[in-house]
Amino acid sequence: WTYRIMRNNWFLLPFSFVYGILLKQAWRPDFFDLLLPGSLDKWREGVQFLPSLEGVKELFGGLMSTSSVWVHLLLVDLFFARAMYLESRKSSEAVPVAHSIVLTWMFGPIGILSHEMTKIIYARKKGGAMHES
Repeated sequence: WTYRIMRNNWFLLPFSFVYGILLKQAWRPDFFDLLLPGSLDKWREGVQFLPSLEGVKELFGGLMSTSSVWVHLLLVDLFFARAMYLESRKSSEAVPVAHSIVLTWMFGPIGILSHEMTKIIYARKKGGAMHES
C-alpha cells in the first residue's frame, strides 16, 4: 500500500489544501512590502530585495501565518522523504532509508544529508566487498 500511495502526488493534495486555507487566513495587504523590501526597479541602486529578518518576524508572528509556514515546511519535508522512498524502490541496492525518512520529516536537511551519506557508505561497502572477493 505504501508504494501505491507514494508513487503519485495525490496524497499531497490534502496538505496543500490546508496550506492554502492557512495562507489565505494569514494574508496581509502589505505581505510583499514586508517580505521583500525594495523594488525590482531599484535593485541596481542597492535597494534590498531580499527578505529582511524584521519583515519575516512581522509577517510570521501570528498564529495563522506561523501555521502556514509549518505546513509548508512539512510538505517540503514530505516531498523529499517521498523522493528518498521512491529512489530506494527503484534502486537494486539495498540502501536503508527509514532512518533518513524519519530525520527528513523531523529535521529536513539533516535527513537529506543522512540519506546521501548512507548511499555513499553503502556504495563504498559494495565496492570494498567486490575488491575483496
